[in-house]
Amino acid sequence: MTVKKNFGLPVNTLCAAAFILGYGAYLGASTWFYFLAIAGVAFAFDFDAKVKASFKQAGFIAAAAWAVGKIIDIVMTLFLQVFEVDVLGTFYKLLGKINSIYGLVISVVFVGLAAMAILGKNVNVKALDELASDSITCPKCGAPAAEGTPFCGKCGTKL
Repeated sequence: MTVKKNFGLPVNTLCAAAFILGYGAYLGASTWFYFLAIAGVAFAFDFDAKVKASFKQAGFIAAAAWAVGKIIDIVMTLFLQVFEVDVLGTFYKLLGKINSIYGLVISVVFVGLAAMAILGKNVNVKALDELASDSITCPKCGAPAAEGTPFCGKCGTKL
């Protein structure tokens, strides 16, 4: 279990909070302010790298999930405008059920990620970490390394 703390809080708790705040941001536009404000604090006060990564991932997942949900809503709205509901009511009901199931899946994803963070499981998604990272880090100790450096300056691991 991670023992490093930021502002007196365990890293695992802060990572879980990032995913819960990300879920809140997905649910409503007004909660994006809180998510971004708390993420800003985590970055401004140089919190643990796992906390920062959790905020990046939660924000990316929330934004992507919100966008897909909006696309589903737009398709349903266009369907209502173009077709009479009586003509293809079954298809419209199916779209409604897909939208409901989609919301449930996103809820399960965020709660699952928060639970994994509390349990100390590694919730980092490698592709998102690489996308968000500006520098190379050592795979063993996590220390930053300069481009083209063959070995880690901290632990000596081959990069």
